Amino acid sequence: MVTVNADSAVTASFTKRLNLTGPNGGESWVIGSSRTIQWTSVGVTWRSLTNGTTNDGSHLWRVSKPATTPARIRICSVSSLSLCDTSDADFTIQ
Repeated sequence: MVTVNADSAVTASFTKRLNLTGPNGGESWVIGSSRTIQWTSVGVTWRSLTNGTTNDGSHLWRVSKPATTPARIRICSVSSLSLCDTSDADFTIQ
C-alpha cells in the first residue's frame, strides 16, 4: 500500500503474509512416502523450518506415523511466532 501524508511525502508499507498452499485439504498421504509442504511468504525474514530447509517455498517431508484422518499442517515464522498459517481443511495420512 502506498500512502501520501499531509506533507506530501510518499511512504510505502508492506503487510507481512504467510500462506500455506499445500497440503490444504482433501489430500491423502501415505506413511513412508515423501510429500512436499508448500507455502508463499511476503515481507517475512526466515530461518530454517527444519534442519536444511530454507525459505524457498517448499519442504520435502517424509510422511510419518501415526495414520490419521484429521491431519493439518501449520507453518510459522521463526522471527514472528504469531505469523502462521494452517491447512484450510483436513487431509489424510494413511
